[in-house]
Amino acid sequence: MRTIPAAALALALLSAAPASAQDIGDIAAGRDYYAESCAECHQDPAAVADGLEQSDPAAIRAELEEFLPGHFAEQAADRANVIAYLLSI
Repeated sequence: MRTIPAAALALALLSAAPASAQDIGDIAAGRDYYAESCAECHQDPAAVADGLEQSDPAAIRAELEEFLPGHFAEQAADRANVIAYLLSI
């Protein structure tokens, strides 16, 4: 009987789509947060997005989650939103 739940789990994992920027945070809120908190020093968000070392969205998210708490984005929701915004560019 254990093979049915395992098979269902395997099917669910195989059919799961990767998270989009919208699934990570609120893009509009991230754009607003960037304009209010980041743009004074980092005027061009596209240049910031292009300058990220990773190309995989999950790796970019991990890179930013590690960097942003010490760079004026202490709240998890703000980080999620600005990451979603940068991934959407």
